[in-house]
Amino acid sequence: MLQKRFFTLTLGLIGAVALTGIYSCNKNSTTTAGVTPTPPVTDKDGNVYKTVKIGNQVWMAQPLRVTQYNDGTPIPYIVKGSAWAAATSGARCYYGNNVGGSDVSNADSAKYAVPYGALYNFAAVKSGKLAPAGYHIPDTSDFKILINYLGGPNIAGQFLKSAQYWRDDFDSSYSSRNNTDFTALPSGYRNEGGYFYTLGTFSYFWSSTEIGATMFYEYLCSNNPTIITVNSNRKTMGLSVVCVRD
Repeated sequence: MLQKRFFTLTLGLIGAVALTGIYSCNKNSTTTAGVTPTPPVTDKDGNVYKTVKIGNQVWMAQPLRVTQYNDGTPIPYIVKGSAWAAATSGARCYYGNNVGGSDVSNADSAKYAVPYGALYNFAAVKSGKLAPAGYHIPDTSDFKILINYLGGPNIAGQFLKSAQYWRDDFDSSYSSRNNTDFTALPSGYRNEGGYFYTLGTFSYFWSSTEIGATMFYEYLCSNNPTIITVNSNRKTMGLSVVCVRD
């Protein structure tokens, strides 16, 4: 049976060539975004998140870690990898260790919730009930506005990454970091089989945009400090979520 795929946001290198033709770079590599402090936002659990205004958008500056939908319905917490792979409804987890084949250890515990946030499958995103009141999961147009404001996909990544937690193998390659206060963290991801990868080197964010059977995401990675990449993958993966104000 053909596996459905999705679209997300990643801070990274792969797919940059394809993206170059999508977004125009209207600022140079020394861009400093206008950052305006904005009130924090609180999720259904009572977790409080910093927010930041970048251009005309207000973004959460921390990854979502809520354990229930905004109507109070719990989001199932799935530890075991085989159970994650089989899930067809919304699910959440934290980054963990791969042990015992598809059985994942209890290391994917709440100790990863701060600072990295939770990982959600797309069914949780698609529910329409994951974001705090007044906010929504960004679609590709929301991400496009952000990326264009920061000068395009070839340079926008450097303005979004946190100054902490990323591997330091690229520190000397650019002079600007997180001057938007977006504070993207390398939270890694959970693949469709339930295995965890790339903590410390990749940051993946769900987009809510769905075109037919395809869902998109966005990502950043440490081996290229400036590029932000748009890509597609399976909806059963576990990725981070950041929200943008309505």
